[in-house]
Amino acid sequence: MNILFEHRLNELQVHKTKELSFPPHLHSEIEVLVVTKGSITIINEGEMRQIHKGQTAIIFPNSIHEYVKQSSGEMVMYIVNTQIVPEFHAIFSNKLPVDFVIDTQKIETQLTEINQYFLGFRQTKAEMLSRAYLHLFFALLLNNLPLHSRPKTQAPSTVVQVIRYVSEHFTEPLDLQSVASEVGCSVYTVSRIFSHKIKIGFRNYLNQMRVDYSRRLLRETDLKIVDIALECGFETLRSFNRAFTRTYNQTPSEYRQR
Repeated sequence: MNILFEHRLNELQVHKTKELSFPPHLHSEIEVLVVTKGSITIINEGEMRQIHKGQTAIIFPNSIHEYVKQSSGEMVMYIVNTQIVPEFHAIFSNKLPVDFVIDTQKIETQLTEINQYFLGFRQTKAEMLSRAYLHLFFALLLNNLPLHSRPKTQAPSTVVQVIRYVSEHFTEPLDLQSVASEVGCSVYTVSRIFSHKIKIGFRNYLNQMRVDYSRRLLRETDLKIVDIALECGFETLRSFNRAFTRTYNQTPSEYRQR
């Protein structure tokens, strides 16, 4: 199982996407998937569910989840730093859903309006109106979501510490030794975490983090591809092209031109 701890550019991301596929990962934001057509298969904390139109999945912070490759559907994905909705931050920090899938057919009209607003979002839109829509969004969802208390907080495992450290420093030169020194364990332990727990080699894991970050820069900036390669932590354009093509079956240039 490949677990990614995701790095985020912004406090709020909203994307419309099709045929979503992503390996097991975790991040500190809350993730909401509103299915608008077809279905998507999600595995959240080991539980596999197929989510259909009229249903919404809500993934609480630091939950390991993945999107299964064979899924085919259309959906709107929200990734939100919970600190920008302080009224709900304590809920997301201290609670967990009884069932992470919500039947949202009764509030479909409201969700459609909210989706349309954020998908057409521009920085010129009023901040207060945007916050109002975001608060309405979570109020509607939480009103239909039974919750229970999180288990008592325990110290993060070494696995989580390693993932978090790499997520915060993946654009920098990293190797097993530097990660081990920062986390406070041996190189052997870090190597075993990747090979036996995360099920992916350290270098491949690091490249996955970097190419995932590069997709955002390719879509949302006008940076030259060579500058994106360096920004993401690759030493050369050639190594970036090779890693990107291996992951997405197309070059960065082809991805940008889609």
